[in-house]
Amino acid sequence: MNAVVMIDKNNGLAFNNRPQSRDRVLMERIAKLTDDAPIEADGHFALMLESYGFTVDPVSCPPAEDAWVWLDHTPDEQELAQIRKLIIARYRAIYPADCYFDFEPQRPEWIKISRQIFAGSSHDKIILEEYVRQ
Repeated sequence: MNAVVMIDKNNGLAFNNRPQSRDRVLMERIAKLTDDAPIEADGHFALMLESYGFTVDPVSCPPAEDAWVWLDHTPDEQELAQIRKLIIARYRAIYPADCYFDFEPQRPEWIKISRQIFAGSSHDKIILEEYVRQ
């Protein structure tokens, strides 16, 4: 599977099961990186994606090998082993959070294939990184 996650400067991922923030420019870039493919997501994350025009499917278990999944949690080892490509969007702000993304793909099996730094519609600086499993 392929995965997308959006985190703040402290790796905060969600607050009260909701995305911490949103950004139109970021979502447009994610749509391009995922080739406008449907994204599997649940709850408030699915609602956020739908509001930006994404096609959203419920999260399947296990996801198909070529599926895109929006992460609303840190994947456990079993989930992590299924991820082939990972997109991390990093806001350079700190938001209230009660869920954190506790994984950094700098391990030897991950290769960073792109890094973009840009201003979003509501954020001065967003870092968008794309990783593939070696």
